[in-house]
Amino acid sequence: MASLALVQSIALITLTLPAPSYLTGFTTDFPSARSHIALTQKRFTSPIRATLNGSLYRVDDPTEPTYTGDHPTEQLDAAWEVLIGDRYFPLTDQEISQLNADADLPTLEPVTLKNGTDRFLGGVDALHSLHCLDALRRHVHGQGDHIGSLLGNEVMMMHIDHCIDQLRQTIMCSADLTPVTLRPIRTRDSEGKSILLLLGETERMHTCRDFGRVKDWLHGRL
Repeated sequence: MASLALVQSIALITLTLPAPSYLTGFTTDFPSARSHIALTQKRFTSPIRATLNGSLYRVDDPTEPTYTGDHPTEQLDAAWEVLIGDRYFPLTDQEISQLNADADLPTLEPVTLKNGTDRFLGGVDALHSLHCLDALRRHVHGQGDHIGSLLGNEVMMMHIDHCIDQLRQTIMCSADLTPVTLRPIRTRDSEGKSILLLLGETERMHTCRDFGRVKDWLHGRL
């Protein structure tokens, strides 16, 4: 009877523990970040739309920071710096031990900080992916790349290719299943000929992890 009661207790504990999910977090997430996860519904912005005569235009949300478009370079760079700056922080001994348990990767190495101390640093993949997106933005607009300016064009293109594949894997990993619908519109090509174009309607409501909560946790680790 005692062993049966123990089995039932273990089963009860197992059943009452929250299953890994987008909301509760996964074993691959930073453990200390999981309690800061919250879900929010957010309508995506910056869709491309068409006027009645077929002219195309992009719609921005004036209440959101501006990360793209016809704005001064300094303004855009500053917005991206707020978004992705200070993205690495010192790891705890427990985190170092857990990360070093990955047999497929070499053990972590410390970084010497400006104050002369050696610390093991890490960050979250979301911000690394945003860094890659910023690198692509700068490359597309001819701003160059800090890696390219240091190590040359060949390494810069290696970094750009890395960033493209990083974003590919990130998008496939999250596999957002929010519907995107197509709207047929008549517009004109670069030679003035009338053409039929299918515009993806991306401004649907999405269920997202609250990025503000993630940033709050991150700032607490700096």
